[in-house]
Amino acid sequence: MVRKKVVITGAGGFVGSNVLSLVLNRHHCIGVDLNSPGRNLPSVDQNVDWYSADITDHRQMLKLIDTVRPDVIVHTAAAADVDYCENNKTAAAAVNTESVKYLIDMCTQRQIHIIFFSTDTVFDGKKGWYGEYDAPNPVNYYAETKIAAENLVCAYQGPWTIFRLSLVFGLTRFGGGNSFLSRMLDQLMNSQKVYFPSLEVRTPAYVNMIAGCVVESLERQITGLYHLAGNNSMGRLEMARIIAKNLGFDQNLVRDSSEKPVISESEKGETITRANRPLDVSLRNEKAKETFSVHFPDFTEAVNDIKGLLFSKHSSL
Repeated sequence: MVRKKVVITGAGGFVGSNVLSLVLNRHHCIGVDLNSPGRNLPSVDQNVDWYSADITDHRQMLKLIDTVRPDVIVHTAAAADVDYCENNKTAAAAVNTESVKYLIDMCTQRQIHIIFFSTDTVFDGKKGWYGEYDAPNPVNYYAETKIAAENLVCAYQGPWTIFRLSLVFGLTRFGGGNSFLSRMLDQLMNSQKVYFPSLEVRTPAYVNMIAGCVVESLERQITGLYHLAGNNSMGRLEMARIIAKNLGFDQNLVRDSSEKPVISESEKGETITRANRPLDVSLRNEKAKETFSVHFPDFTEAVNDIKGLLFSKHSSL
């Protein structure tokens, strides 16, 4: 196996940190994060160099790429809060689309393999079980920015891979990242109610599976468009109740989001517009399962794996 230099943007986030945790065992990682190395992150001794960088600062990113000369860029950084994107379109486009344009320019000069993360919400949710061959049709601005970025990646003349992720679940690494499961567990442990929509259908994807596909893609230079999704289609409320039940929490604390107001408040106390959500964006994963040797677990199998990890973590304290 050839040891590669791998830049991972958003490496302090939920998905990025899980990818980095697996990649660093086999390759040299360059972790790029807006706030790193402020948290308890792996050190240089563990095959990781950390750079604090803003991916929208193109000169800063160009200098970084020129310095480290990577073989692969895994681009996980994104503005993923759909309501934020709907209300801050200029900022969302800068992070989700314009940064990709400049990364592609950098990759073109060096023929760097770029692995880009997109989303299941590029679809309108009218039919469900979308394959890679189905045409995107976004219902919110976040999805528009991701489709625009996909088009930029597809036009790249070097090696590229796009992973459209379904709703990702799993545990955070290094104490950072935007994991709905970690937030949910914190609330349930404090006997607080958690709210999930019953009508939004997804094919939840285990983050460990996603990280495994990234490693295989960069090692075998697997290119093209793939849906990384779980095997089971379910509503987000059903998903949350299964998690609560299997992890030993009171299922009555898991409530339908229709029971709470749909208009959220920003940190400044200003009412913001809630972005449209597609209803059923379940994804077909046959192409990915035929291509990658990574195991795609059923939802309950993955939840039980998480249960074992949590038990192991608490037992070691």
